[in-house]
Amino acid sequence: MLPIENPLAGQFDHLGFIEIYDWLYCLSEFEPGFTPVEACMNAHLKKGLTRVAFSVGRSTVYYHSKNPLITQSGELTDFSKPDAELNENYIRSYNILQQECCFESALSFARKNDMTVYAHLSMARNYSGYGNIFTSKLSLDENNLEVGKNGEKDFSRMCYALRAVRDERKAIIKEVLEMGADGICLDFVRQPPMAQYHPVMVQEFLNKTGIDPLKINLKNNPEQFKAWIEFRAGYLTGFMEEVHTLVRELELRTGRRLEIIARLPDDGFTANMVAGIHIADWCERGLVDTIAVQPLQWIHGIWQHDAAPYVDLGRLTGVKVFGGVNMYPVERGFGQNPVAIAQRILDQYEKGVAGISIYETNDSVLRPELDRLLSVIDNIDDLRALLADREWVEQYPIDGLNVNCGMDNHSGFSRTPLMDL
Repeated sequence: MLPIENPLAGQFDHLGFIEIYDWLYCLSEFEPGFTPVEACMNAHLKKGLTRVAFSVGRSTVYYHSKNPLITQSGELTDFSKPDAELNENYIRSYNILQQECCFESALSFARKNDMTVYAHLSMARNYSGYGNIFTSKLSLDENNLEVGKNGEKDFSRMCYALRAVRDERKAIIKEVLEMGADGICLDFVRQPPMAQYHPVMVQEFLNKTGIDPLKINLKNNPEQFKAWIEFRAGYLTGFMEEVHTLVRELELRTGRRLEIIARLPDDGFTANMVAGIHIADWCERGLVDTIAVQPLQWIHGIWQHDAAPYVDLGRLTGVKVFGGVNMYPVERGFGQNPVAIAQRILDQYEKGVAGISIYETNDSVLRPELDRLLSVIDNIDDLRALLADREWVEQYPIDGLNVNCGMDNHSGFSRTPLMDL
């Protein structure tokens, strides 16, 4: 396999990420003559964002599934009962999701307008509350839930050591690819860790090694802790093997090239392993075609964010490597700053990434202050020229509250110390 070469001048690839539920939730009026989904796709087309990863769901899905294993958003919700978190926007969004199959509508628009659409699936995002809109049938069996080191069940994540969990995810992947997606983007930025201390994993490791992972940590037992995180990451690697087999079989059957993209935090291979992601193994074995790394601050104690090691890995293995930015302000809403985002993109280009992924373009395409940045986002020379435009830079001063713009907006949501992971 030939190494990936990354230009230091000229055009770069780009990939916009559309969170369709956010688009529906935040807007009450859409462009005349279009359905809500068509309006979203058209807004991207007008801004030159012709390659998009379109959200098909998290624990529940946003498209019209025909598979009984899969839970559609709102399927478990009783809309006749008042709920403090089930506001009018959620109800309106749910009704739109029922009226049209959002993903099929996005694919149809793309076919007519020469756009590329990947299905984007969040891999650990089972939100409770919100009237159970995002709660799946699978999560109702609490044995499927991940378990923290403190023994508490984690209602936001399910355990990939379990066959039922893996099968449900694969059923979604198969269905959306058969609908016509150009590939699948598996999102591990939403939200690490992917593996924790489910009794199935703990017991198997104990049986294999005689070591109880609940009694070790990185400080007191570094070698044993390393063995533990590599062991539990193996379950997710096994899942990726199954996904790879599934996708390649679909390629043979359909005659279409189907890309496997993994979106993951850029905080280094050790942090990825703690999250359950053995990304070096995935790339070396060809389980993924592209990785899109994203600055996400989720471990208290690991603060470095750098695309360079992933670029080196991609060059060695022939895997394409994208950088990533989020257009939303980082947690607590400290303000959006296009200059800070532009600087973060340029830094990743100069580190050698082949392109940039842009999260929440559903919001970005409607913000005039981002228009100039979006117009040059895939050309490093034009991006440098924009950052050299003193008038534009001075229009958006960087301060201590917005300097982290471009990082994933969920940065800081989890401040769990490394010792407890």
